[in-house]
Amino acid sequence: MMVALLPSENLPIVAMTDAYRKRTSIAPDQVLGRGIFEVFPDDAKDPLANGVECLRASLVRVVTQRIPDAMPLQRYSFESAVDTFSLNYWNFSASRGRLRG
Repeated sequence: MMVALLPSENLPIVAMTDAYRKRTSIAPDQVLGRGIFEVFPDDAKDPLANGVECLRASLVRVVTQRIPDAMPLQRYSFESAVDTFSLNYWNFSASRGRLRG
């Protein structure tokens, strides 16, 4: 599954695979052009939520060091309905301007 990001301040989502869409049940028109952390925020009700912090740090490493970065399995909830988060586990890797998860 893959989501493509434009390298700018808010990392807008510019494309997503059908597999990603099916896994997250998110329609492209709901996310394309919006920042990744706006679409996939941390669950404010979960004191252990740190997915945004971990993913942002990984992406910063890729951009500043210009090397691929792979993160260990991450606990990352995403909003499946308004104010309802679904707990998931993801493997993220980023390289050559691509984020894979």
